[in-house]
Amino acid sequence: MINIASRSQPFDFEEQNFDLAIHYGQPVWAHATCSYLCSEIIVPVASPALLALNPMKEPSELEHKPLLHLATRPKMWAQWFESNGGEMKSAYRGN
Repeated sequence: MINIASRSQPFDFEEQNFDLAIHYGQPVWAHATCSYLCSEIIVPVASPALLALNPMKEPSELEHKPLLHLATRPKMWAQWFESNGGEMKSAYRGN
């Protein structure tokens, strides 16, 4: 049987009933052996319905659109805007 769960903080394999974990971050984990899997490329995505109603060509056009955020990466939109078209004052606003 495979037990799959999501954790935002590291855990101890000796205390939890997991056989495997996929972790993003530094390869330091108690009672575990870490193996590099792959790099990560993060891109914004939108539903076809949203784009049909609101065609966008420039990053600045996201200014008043809903931005989904990961609690574990609160700066991700700000970093993306900085890399793709300048500062966006609404980068921390979202869902």
